[in-house]
Amino acid sequence: MKISDDSLILICKAMVICKLTIREAADKFNLSKSTLHSYIHNRLKIIDKETYNKLCEQFKVHKKAASYRGGLATKNKYYKNKLNK
Repeated sequence: MKISDDSLILICKAMVICKLTIREAADKFNLSKSTLHSYIHNRLKIIDKETYNKLCEQFKVHKKAASYRGGLATKNKYYKNKLNK
């Protein structure tokens, strides 16, 4: 689905304000995750550099949080297995 530059800017500004991940924003705005990711990294970089930079910083934070959550999930998995033995 093709979206206009104005719509892309509005979606991305909403992502910054609400601190949405790409997946959350894609669900909210009825887009595919890969399409939204592609639009952000190919088109937004050209049309609104400031919003693009804010989103990139936000994505870094989300990436760190995802690694942390993944580590906790693994830790809990092994802890539960240890209790069951």
